Amino acid sequence: MKDRVSQNPGRVKITPENGGTAYFAKLEMADSPTDPGTPLNRQTLLSEAAAQQLGLDPETATPSEAFGRIAAGLSNTYRVTLAANGWSGSAWEGYTQTVNCSGITAQTVTLPPVYQSSGYRETDIAAREALGMIGRVESLDGQIRVTCWEDRPSVDLTIQLMEVN
Repeated sequence: MKDRVSQNPGRVKITPENGGTAYFAKLEMADSPTDPGTPLNRQTLLSEAAAQQLGLDPETATPSEAFGRIAAGLSNTYRVTLAANGWSGSAWEGYTQTVNCSGITAQTVTLPPVYQSSGYRETDIAAREALGMIGRVESLDGQIRVTCWEDRPSVDLTIQLMEVN
């Protein structure tokens, strides 16, 4: 993937529909944004490092190819709920919780856990904070063991784990 290189950035050719003479103009945003947002370019869409990590040629890879490579590498998704009152241990040794997880084995390798947004601000903030407390997720046969090293969530937390092939 490459960024577009222009000799005349922002320049557009305007051809009137009524057959009038075409002319050039410079197009610029004039909407007074309060936040300019993330720039739309190669680095933010598919960096060289990300393409290489996926085994793609950084010069020619597209985001579509990257998504395809990622999708091919993911197979099962596991969803479990960690109960706020299900933790045992201490801040010294870490808090752990073991929950049933259908289909997972001790050999299963997963990406770090994620939570699914509820759409409610307070709930999502609490879930994001709880997720940040998780330090380790171990796959067991039919279960997972989650460890929080310093503090444990005070809310029930539903997490998703995606298996990596």
